[in-house]
Amino acid sequence: MANSFGAKRFNEDWIPDIDSAAWNHAVTMYVGVLTKYSPPGSEGNSFNEILALITEGKCGMWIVQLSQHHSYLIQNS
Repeated sequence: MANSFGAKRFNEDWIPDIDSAAWNHAVTMYVGVLTKYSPPGSEGNSFNEILALITEGKCGMWIVQLSQHHSYLIQNS
């Protein structure tokens, strides 16, 4: 999601770059969507809890970090 705003984790010199305007916009949007559309306490759900909600049809959208998804695929292949 942050990439959609042009956010980068590191700059060209490999210095962390998470305090940019792009990151601010991405995080602000994410928090707004989470606050407006998710049930209370959703921000505390773990990977496995969200996976269970998706499988049960109780979750319509899941914004997952690529490394989490990759680890899940490796563990469950």
